[in-house]
Amino acid sequence: MRKLFEKSNYVKHWQLLSVLGITCIIITLCIAVWMILGDYWSWIWIQGNQIILLFTFFGFIFICTGWWIFCIRKLISTQGKGNYRYMKISTAVVMGMIIFSTFYFHEPINDLTNKPLIVLVGPVPSSTAVITCYTALPQSNLELQYNLKDSPMTNQIPDSGDHLYHRFFLTNLQWNATYEYHLIATTTKQSVPVDLSQTQVFKTTPRNSADGLKFLSTADIHSAMPPQLANQIAQMPADVIIEGGDLVDYGSVDAEWDGYFSSTKPIYSRTNLENPAPLLLPVVGNHDALFFGKKNFGMFFSGVGNGSTAPFYYRVDIGDVHFIALDLEWGLESFSEAQELWLNQTLAGINPADWTIVITHCHIYSSGSFGTFPEVTAKMTPIFKNGNVDLVISGHEHHYERLLADGITYIITGTGGLKFDSPKETTCPESQLYITGQSIFGSYSITNNTMDFKAYYANGSIADSTTIFSI
Repeated sequence: MRKLFEKSNYVKHWQLLSVLGITCIIITLCIAVWMILGDYWSWIWIQGNQIILLFTFFGFIFICTGWWIFCIRKLISTQGKGNYRYMKISTAVVMGMIIFSTFYFHEPINDLTNKPLIVLVGPVPSSTAVITCYTALPQSNLELQYNLKDSPMTNQIPDSGDHLYHRFFLTNLQWNATYEYHLIATTTKQSVPVDLSQTQVFKTTPRNSADGLKFLSTADIHSAMPPQLANQIAQMPADVIIEGGDLVDYGSVDAEWDGYFSSTKPIYSRTNLENPAPLLLPVVGNHDALFFGKKNFGMFFSGVGNGSTAPFYYRVDIGDVHFIALDLEWGLESFSEAQELWLNQTLAGINPADWTIVITHCHIYSSGSFGTFPEVTAKMTPIFKNGNVDLVISGHEHHYERLLADGITYIITGTGGLKFDSPKETTCPESQLYITGQSIFGSYSITNNTMDFKAYYANGSIADSTTIFSI
């Protein structure tokens, strides 16, 4: 055995592993220096963090494996009289890196916590909806029963998801109607988890703006929406609620999603027939995508909206009101050529007289801590102007702000969590009102070509109000 080990190429070339490891570390340092000197901070959060972690991970693995083999060779050549210290250190570091990688790079999530039932906007929210949930243990026998308010529970549809991520597509619904629903088990081998067995209620949207459409917006929950804010939002009648990204801090960490779902439960898990849950329209943020978390975001919200690129960028049509959700996380890094082409084609196909509302995570203008990103503004504003966009709703900055540029209103409601920007040091020329340090959400009511907008504090008092007209 000793002779075989000594003749092994792995032993003879342990130095190569060390060189590879050192090379990975050097590459990591070069990338970091390049990003710092070039001020590519946004790139760090989108791709850079993942590349740096991977190079660092493999660098330590190569170095420690090389030293581990060297120590084994030394022990064999000295018949066990070598020093065990370096071998122990290398083994500990390798095990630590393996545990670290398992924690951060796993996908999709698979833990022992169920995620609640939520109702997403379907392709046509006046007549369709998508109900999703996650079960910690595989469930292959779930179906969904639903019915109109005060009617027998006669409609039943199968699960279109997998054994963990469950998905139910409801079609041919009545517009502006309240529905009850609950899960059932089709066999006696497994029962519906207790925390997912309650009958809940939601409502579909009106057909168009003439029927009156109400929706809310919040963003940057970061896994912890304050209870007062969640309860106040739950009391506001609405057809749709927009969540503008950064629902969690780290999209790959399951505890973060537990915090998000539990803190927003009053908004989505409703049992009162007189106060049904609105349909959720989610947008991905840079924190949702951190450490490969984008895969988990996609699994939780798959089925939302219209198009094969959902839930990252997609459209939702409520008659003459069109919502365009974009994948604009930190800046332009996630705004691909394919998405830009899709956006231009989508906007070109909308009647200029209709309402066009764009939702992004990254802001277009801001007086906050990040401020306006010139490259984002230069890229996006011509598209919005040429596409007859009426309103852009964003987050990313942790404050409330209303801005106006080229006849387009921009709203930032990045105060859905516990993190707030410090008082502003500079004012964006387009800014109309800036508020920080307070939980605020947006409320929008459209009738024909007029939108009544109000921003509310968590205690229900009005922080801002204005009227917006379709341009």
